[in-house]
Amino acid sequence: MPYDLSKPLVIGISSRALFNLEQENKIFEEQGVEAYEAYQVAHENEILQKGAAFQLIKAFLELNNTELGRLVEVIIMSRNNANTCLRIFNSIQYYGLDITRATLTSGAEIAPYLKAFKTDLFLSANSDDVQSAINDGIAAGRILTGDAHADPKQKINQIRIAFDGDADRCIAVDENGNVVDGDRIIYVCGKYLMEQGKLKDNTVVTTIMSNLGLYKACDKIGMKYEQTAVGDKYVYENMLKNGYVLGGEQSGHIIFSKHARTGDGILTSLMVMEAIIEKKQTLGTLADEVKIFPQLLKNVRVKDKKTALDNAAVQAAVEKTAEELGTDGRILVRESGTEPVIRVMVEAASDEICEKYVDSVVKVIESEGLCE
Repeated sequence: MPYDLSKPLVIGISSRALFNLEQENKIFEEQGVEAYEAYQVAHENEILQKGAAFQLIKAFLELNNTELGRLVEVIIMSRNNANTCLRIFNSIQYYGLDITRATLTSGAEIAPYLKAFKTDLFLSANSDDVQSAINDGIAAGRILTGDAHADPKQKINQIRIAFDGDADRCIAVDENGNVVDGDRIIYVCGKYLMEQGKLKDNTVVTTIMSNLGLYKACDKIGMKYEQTAVGDKYVYENMLKNGYVLGGEQSGHIIFSKHARTGDGILTSLMVMEAIIEKKQTLGTLADEVKIFPQLLKNVRVKDKKTALDNAAVQAAVEKTAEELGTDGRILVRESGTEPVIRVMVEAASDEICEKYVDSVVKVIESEGLCE
């Protein structure tokens, strides 16, 4: 069911997610509530540093500055009490956040108050509060604060998965904190399916924007690949035509054609976890076989895209770059489908090499008088 935009989206946020309260939380855990309260009162005029969710909440609140009116209300949902919350309210005022309502539970559970405030989304650093909200049928997510990243147990045992707004895309973060993008997910799942004899023709479908590192990793294990234009519809067209079962984009839009006709982030996350469990290896270990090449893309606004691409000097510059990069890199020059823009992308062994060759082609486009 689509969200009713006639009423504001109500977001509940815990104070420890909005602000950096890790030192204060440590005092609470090690010395107790009285020491915590005394510390907060003594420092009530000191402004708190921004927490892990601060920028997200600020972005939500900025939606209210459009002509559409008030779209979002953010409410503080805190286990603090009246004595310890003044510092939080002072910090809200200091940063100019449009937050006017709060509930202070004095250590009690947050969940019973969420429905009373008609909360649509609850974000907290406390995993127990998040789980209680979910159990009550309220959308909720845990905000990972500094202590979560520093916890060695979580570093070893956790896989973190992120979805876009409609959950058709998915990327992951491995146990070492490294991003596992769509290219690496395609490799991990593709290799797993190939080992199971379930990867049609041992082939995955990618787009022209997939990283060179993916292709080199595929070559090493004998996994073949197709390349299409950018866009999941082109990926699926190729899969449908040839009967391939796995394809996707670097952005995390992955298609498993035996289960779905389009990208499904939830399905992708489950397939990644299946590979981890069945192979009894961490995501970091599985994904590390793909050595991602540095990539640089620059957009050049031009008078006419076809004229720019067909220009002899531009084509010569692209060919020269491709020849010099050899098998240790690649150049891709293509037109935007929506703007008067030519995209120049280079992948190579270092950022410096990428910049050198991208700039050399861009300069030719400029010198030929092709720019707007």
